[in-house]
Amino acid sequence: MTALHTDILGTGEPIVFIHGSFATTSTWRKMVDTLARDHQCILFKLPGHGTAPAPDDYDAPTIDTELDRIDAAVRDITDRPVHLVGHSYGGMVALAMALRGTLPVRRLTLFEPVAVWVLDAAGDADMAARVTAFVDRYRQDAAAGVTHACGQVLDFWGAPAASRRCRRRSRTPWRA
Repeated sequence: MTALHTDILGTGEPIVFIHGSFATTSTWRKMVDTLARDHQCILFKLPGHGTAPAPDDYDAPTIDTELDRIDAAVRDITDRPVHLVGHSYGGMVALAMALRGTLPVRRLTLFEPVAVWVLDAAGDADMAARVTAFVDRYRQDAAAGVTHACGQVLDFWGAPAASRRCRRRSRTPWRA
């Protein structure tokens, strides 16, 4: 299973990289090219992304799918404390992995983590409501097969009409 879910480059202190949604391990390539000189870079492939197999719980997914696979893969590779690095959804997965406490985590680095629960904890009810409304609309549109539904992610987190600018360069419709 480990080979299906990871790419490993370099030797040294282990760093586990977890990419975001709509992404693959190539997200980290330029960074890893440098870090692999003196670190063991473990690039985890989220289930259903790139060449990784689809998740077993596709119809009713939970984050435990990712956490269990990361835990098993990392334990197959190293017994040393790891530096977890995550981007976007991968940042939320890395945070959940650290909070779970089943892997020895030496350091945690998160880039734009989708940790919406932090908004509630910080008392930002307005932004929490905006994010909840966005997620509800996105899920409905994705389930209905709305063309370019994935673009809503760019528009919400990036800038209005960001997806329209990207679609002009794309040759195929975006589907969730």
